[in-house]
Amino acid sequence: MQRKTILYIQHAARMGGAPMSLLYLAGGIDQSRFRPVIALISPTPELRDLYESHGIEVVEAPGITTFEHTTALWATVFQPRSLLVLFKSIVRFRRTLQLTQDLVDRVRPDIVHLNSVVLAPSAIALRAAGIPVVWHVREATVRGIFGLRTRWLRNQLSAIPAEIIFLSEYDHQRWIGGRRGIVLPNFVTSLDGNPSVPSAPGASPPDAKGPPVILFLGGFLKIKGTHVLVSALHQLKMQGVEFRCILAGPMRTPASRRWKQRIRDLATRAGHRDYEGRVRAQIHRLGLGPDVTILPFTTDTPGLFRSASVLAFPSTRPHFARPVMEAACYGVPVVASRIGGVMDLVDDGATGILVEPGDVGGLARGLGRLLTEPGTAAAFGSAARRKAAKDFDASKILETINSLYERLAPSAPSNPATAGHPGSLPLDAGCA
Repeated sequence: MQRKTILYIQHAARMGGAPMSLLYLAGGIDQSRFRPVIALISPTPELRDLYESHGIEVVEAPGITTFEHTTALWATVFQPRSLLVLFKSIVRFRRTLQLTQDLVDRVRPDIVHLNSVVLAPSAIALRAAGIPVVWHVREATVRGIFGLRTRWLRNQLSAIPAEIIFLSEYDHQRWIGGRRGIVLPNFVTSLDGNPSVPSAPGASPPDAKGPPVILFLGGFLKIKGTHVLVSALHQLKMQGVEFRCILAGPMRTPASRRWKQRIRDLATRAGHRDYEGRVRAQIHRLGLGPDVTILPFTTDTPGLFRSASVLAFPSTRPHFARPVMEAACYGVPVVASRIGGVMDLVDDGATGILVEPGDVGGLARGLGRLLTEPGTAAAFGSAARRKAAKDFDASKILETINSLYERLAPSAPSNPATAGHPGSLPLDAGCA
């Protein structure tokens, strides 16, 4: 039987939760029935190597533009520089339609799986081309100033004939009122492509002779609440609570153009600091340098979780939190923000502690409790692992995806791209 080609369009420009989630998905589907191909619209050597090193075919599709209006990134009049993102989306909209068609003509997929709601322009192109679509909504919505952009995205989710996957019931309700689509959370899998909940939580336990470890996997991103965590760490230190914090995740990347890097250097010399610079200065100012280990993004999350006593996730905006889910799989208790997405993952007072976003004192108290009450932390961790085994079962989630693909992909080619004909893409679909 000839395998059906699943084309995944990856929106992310750097390593993080979305690329890893796609790796687990594309690497976990039934390879005897499906051939995964990942298209990178913002190709980097790191992303290409991530997928190719696990035997997944990669193609590059630069120039396809996203429509950014989620908690991850959105344009606002209060940050004029961010309006460039919106401007690019509008100016490059028609070009994106054509480039998406070109990508489909090149790969000739049976199904296209969009890895983010921000790929709405490509979804419009695929509707025009008649390609079966799975649309993965990985982000939470924001209203913006007048709500026009959110309304436009909601209209696309409602109008485009796609199978829609949401990560949480919170997102399902906020985006389209639960009217269509299914809820499938992310899942954890080993990097060799064999989906599993890790078999032994704490296989490499924290050093009994050293202080307990607080793990944070948000990097230097404002919506992850890095600054909130640093302030909470300072409170813990002032209270005499011993700890070591591992801060890992996305960091500042070099500018793509020499002139951009030059401007960045001049701004730094003039005293301007970006978010990462401000948080690093905060760590230094509060005397936390010896207590905080800063690491770049890594795929060795099992090693980090096996060394952790507690996970901190003080995000300030709603979204589905892969670190919280992974912590549960490894039996690590969490202190996290009471926000949409996270509330689906944590049973407050049973598998972890929820605090209000931005509540430095609440975060410090929660972390202090789990660091100083090992019995409570162990009970929370065990309960979290039981929840993970029930709610994040990789085999069940992947079988649902396999069945979805099997239902969508025709037994014989039925669209021009699959049949070997170039097809045509109307370019009059406006960005309403």
